Amino acid sequence: MTSECLVCTIVDHKVCLPISAVQGILPLLCTIPVPCTERWVLGLGLRDNRVFTVVSPAPHEEQNAAIDEEKMLLSRQSDADLNWALRIHRVLGMATISVDTSRYYTEGDWTCPADWFRPAKTHSGDAIAWLDPDAVSNSLARVGGGR
Repeated sequence: MTSECLVCTIVDHKVCLPISAVQGILPLLCTIPVPCTERWVLGLGLRDNRVFTVVSPAPHEEQNAAIDEEKMLLSRQSDADLNWALRIHRVLGMATISVDTSRYYTEGDWTCPADWFRPAKTHSGDAIAWLDPDAVSNSLARVGGGR
């Protein structure tokens, strides 16, 4: 499968997210983590009077890294009750990515469920992690964090 993606970094990890899933890029502003939540729930954000969950798949020791350009990608969801944003550090650009949806991406020490990332390649053959927005939404729906 091919996907038009926004290529970003999460700490030092290069990841991509389908452009169709991105509603906007915002400065990172969220609450402290909510008690008793999953490790990958960073906190809650607010935009246009709507609350959304901010997620970060990075290991906790890396989540605390202070990076000047921290942003979040606000997801575009068809389910109006389920919104989330992905904490990123830098936007690198856009690319057409070839995604292997039959496997999970196993590189890196992610704190999120394994089904969030799929292995992918850029047109130049570089390996990259493709974030599956449906997997993120499904994880949030299971734990009640996207409502």
